[in-house]
Amino acid sequence: MIRGARFGAGARDAVVAFLAFLLLACLQSPGLVVPDTKYDLVVDPGRFLAQATHLWTGLSFSGQVQNQAYGYLFPQGPFFAVFDLVGMPAWLTQRLWWAVVLTVAFVGVVRVAAALRIGTRVTRPVAGVLYALAPRMLGDLGSISSEIWPVALAPWVLLPVIRVLQGRMSPRRGGAGAALALALMGAVNAVATAAACLPAVLWWALHRPDRTWARLAAWWLPLSAAVCVWWAVPLVLLGRVSPPFLDYIESAQVTTRWSSVTEVLRGASTWVPFVSTDRTAGADLTSEPVFVLATGVLAAAGVVGLLWRGMPARGRLLVIGAVGLVAMAAPWVGPAGGGLAETLRAVLDGPGAALRNVHKFEPLLRLPLVLGVAHLLSCLLAGLAP
Repeated sequence: MIRGARFGAGARDAVVAFLAFLLLACLQSPGLVVPDTKYDLVVDPGRFLAQATHLWTGLSFSGQVQNQAYGYLFPQGPFFAVFDLVGMPAWLTQRLWWAVVLTVAFVGVVRVAAALRIGTRVTRPVAGVLYALAPRMLGDLGSISSEIWPVALAPWVLLPVIRVLQGRMSPRRGGAGAALALALMGAVNAVATAAACLPAVLWWALHRPDRTWARLAAWWLPLSAAVCVWWAVPLVLLGRVSPPFLDYIESAQVTTRWSSVTEVLRGASTWVPFVSTDRTAGADLTSEPVFVLATGVLAAAGVVGLLWRGMPARGRLLVIGAVGLVAMAAPWVGPAGGGLAETLRAVLDGPGAALRNVHKFEPLLRLPLVLGVAHLLSCLLAGLAP
């Protein structure tokens, strides 16, 4: 009975969250299609998916080598294709997709918090909302949702790893679950996909090796490699024919210009909203004082929560968060910057060009911070209770 009640409450929260996120999404420019990642995917998904199996397409720009179009073959492409077949308006399908992205992020964080016994039934959904509506999520949702889809699934890779190492799930099921979450990320951006798996990898690496630890790796790693074959092979083929376009579209000086510690902590280190005001949500989060203050306060609350007494898994979460903070802020050149930052920028403009958009490491920091908020709120509420 208790298990059934908990399942019912969790399912109810997920449904409520989905409906709330869908309403929020539909209120944004209702009736209009926005250029989220691939405009042709939204308006004619069948035609786009038919072309996505080829490196070359002659349908646009007098012909072009397609940049990772195969990455939409699963799951985003079929999602749009199914609703297109049933006659759903393109703009509404787009909003449904956004609601799914936000709901997956919300539920994943709530379940991770419950598995770690962080927070309470009241404060865990707060952490889920803060993760789903974090600046990175809001800033990119209407412009490149394919890149934040792995961010939404990052908690789902971590969750089975936690349960296996707690002894609550078999290594086989846990490895399969983590690999399934990886498979669902698609393959629009390989670096974003890999970065979303890092919290789980670090969680596993920070545990003392034992038989369960080894058995989990024995299942998880081969299965993860297997589910990536379908896009890894086309990626290699693309690399053989594609020019080095990363050398011309951006530089480390630009992508890390706003990645100071304060901006990274509050989740606003993505460089595009600073230079492109058409990303309305992201631009507001970078410039409007009320949003800057709010995100700063939430980041501070997360840090305090992580350091607060009784925080479960404090050590591992602090290490994971610190790795994310360093990965994103180390290349920043500012008053506290130095030779190391310049060296890192040179690496990002050279052999590390694929890692140039350091904000892709956001899940490493955001997950611990929102879990810290859940713990801090639960402690404060307990202190206020009669």
